[in-house]
Amino acid sequence: KSGMMDGVANDGEKLVVALCVANFHHIRGCEIEWSTGELDEKMREEISARALPDQSHEVTTDHCYFKTGSFYCVACYRQVEAHLVEDAEASRSMVQKSVVAVSTQPLYGAVRVILGAYTKAYFAMGLFADKTLLENFYANVNTRLGKVTASNRDELVFRGIDLQGLLQRFNDNTLALFKVLWLEKRVIFYASPASGAVDSIVGLVSLFPNMFASIVGPQFYTAGEATDAKIFSFPLKNFEKTRWEPYLTLQDFESIQSNQSYVFGSSNSLVLGPAVSKLRADLIVNVNTGILHWNDKELSEACQLSPKDVQFIQHVRAKAAAHKTGGGVNTAYEGSNDWIREAFGMWSKSFLSVATDATSSASVSDISTFNPAWVNLWSRTDNYKHFFASINKELVITYVKPQHVAADMKTFLDELEDVVGVRLSTLGGMISEATNGWTSSSEPDQIVGEAPVESVTNFISSIYNKVGSDESVQSVASLWSSAISSLTEETSRPVEEATTTQTNNSGGFWGGMLASATEKYLAWGEGEGKK
Repeated sequence: KSGMMDGVANDGEKLVVALCVANFHHIRGCEIEWSTGELDEKMREEISARALPDQSHEVTTDHCYFKTGSFYCVACYRQVEAHLVEDAEASRSMVQKSVVAVSTQPLYGAVRVILGAYTKAYFAMGLFADKTLLENFYANVNTRLGKVTASNRDELVFRGIDLQGLLQRFNDNTLALFKVLWLEKRVIFYASPASGAVDSIVGLVSLFPNMFASIVGPQFYTAGEATDAKIFSFPLKNFEKTRWEPYLTLQDFESIQSNQSYVFGSSNSLVLGPAVSKLRADLIVNVNTGILHWNDKELSEACQLSPKDVQFIQHVRAKAAAHKTGGGVNTAYEGSNDWIREAFGMWSKSFLSVATDATSSASVSDISTFNPAWVNLWSRTDNYKHFFASINKELVITYVKPQHVAADMKTFLDELEDVVGVRLSTLGGMISEATNGWTSSSEPDQIVGEAPVESVTNFISSIYNKVGSDESVQSVASLWSSAISSLTEETSRPVEEATTTQTNNSGGFWGGMLASATEKYLAWGEGEGKK
């Protein structure tokens, strides 16, 4: 904070301290055409460079987050055909502009929701020389947001951060990426448009306990956060050494290549190729495809999730998916964004308790439940040293039991085996009754009926629907689906032929199919399923 911004930023009243409009001129490039509030020359330079991200011309509308100095910027940008608006600066067939709000706090989502509506209206009006609408935004936005208090802090800080979307985008790798950010490595998130990268970074950073809360101010901590800060020295200091930027342009790359640790977002596809080898990135995350490109084999192996990690993240994903697809307004806490943050907070505290206990000669915890290779890499970081220099070990392991947060959690396969056992027992009686009836009845077409087939089909369908697109257990569903598909085909044959088939099979046709599928399922569980 410099110049006249000091007084504004520190008065505790204003959250949004400046507003500007940046445009793209085909000769002069990106520039600020209008502003209100105080911006020093360096801030104007950085904002004009980042307000219209690389590849922004490929989309009609999007948003971007970035930092300038110690301030947090939200840019909402759009483009429109020049003949539809009045703009004296228009020099091409399309007009691109970005409206940027500068805040003293990382209120990315809360500011974006309001700014996005004003930006849309500004473009719809089409009179770009008339800034009355934007002046009204600047005059009223701080009233709309209000002062930060203990009661409204979460609404301001976490609004618009879609953690359910983050889980949907990266699946199990959400936890792997979270673990990467503990290690003070060099990580680039690529997405086009830019919103995919900035949303991913802000979402992941928000999962660290007390991280955003501490920026807003420890005076607004909840009782639980204050206790965690005391016992676990939250927030972790993993971003003190690491330079994290939601977004950087190609021109910024030179300034960051000297950093030993960084996390930033980019919408320039050059980061996916050898042209940026000087950045020495350990990991490049392609947000568009969800693929993680590892350039460090040791890091890649260390961030493989342990079985307990997998249990944890799949439990979180299942709850989040159920919450998101509940239909209508879902006010349930379980599976919500707040719940997801709490779940990652519990994972963090359980790990730190296990790591603390592991340093004791009387340790009873199992550090392998978090992947020892990852723990080893964490032990080389500065935030590891700070953590152990700041805590009371006995207090940590007393406050949170030193075991993985998923230690008592039943896996999906455990639950499925329980259900299979009960259902097979029930179906066994139905199958026996039905097959006995076929051989003794003079009218087998009246005996076969639909009951056994429908019951099995519904059971298989429920399993298939439950696993959805989860590849780790998809093959279980496929085996059962194949079995029931063959079984259903059998029902289309003449009843007499079906009766002959089951008579020649001592176990009964239906029983044979179920037994075959069950054997394949159990074999899978002993092999691939254990992963």
